[in-house]
Amino acid sequence: MQPVEQVKGAPVLPFDQVRAAINLVVSSILIASATSLKLPLSTTYMTFMVAMGSSFADGAWNRESAVYRISGVLAVISGWFLTAMCAFSACALVTWALFEGGSVVAVLFMLVAVVSLVRSNFFGKKKEESSFDIVADNTDKDSIRANIGASVDESIDTAVR
Repeated sequence: MQPVEQVKGAPVLPFDQVRAAINLVVSSILIASATSLKLPLSTTYMTFMVAMGSSFADGAWNRESAVYRISGVLAVISGWFLTAMCAFSACALVTWALFEGGSVVAVLFMLVAVVSLVRSNFFGKKKEESSFDIVADNTDKDSIRANIGASVDESIDTAVR
């Protein structure tokens, strides 16, 4: 396999479909293997590290991008630790409130949970158009051509950036 020659000034797409397919297969194999061995793992972390490894293996890392990639890895990992600390603190606060308040706080928490469930599921939602209605309304040739054209234009704009 020969590396693709890069032309100066031409935009280089760092992530192509072949690498994406390989990342998906390798990640799923690793996750399935670890799960069958009953090992605790983060599927997000496994997928993220497979992507970093594949970009390292195909030479996408160089002196300029290595610092950004490593700082990105550290930012993701530190975000996980921050999320874990926030979850721990919230759990400690709720547990403390339940121990101090007893049944009154437990009933109050249940009431808040029921109100938020009812509010999010029954009130304040606009009537959304179903997928079937959207497809049924857009099946004529002109709307299909317009949607395809808009989608292609958006994809090209994204690829050029």
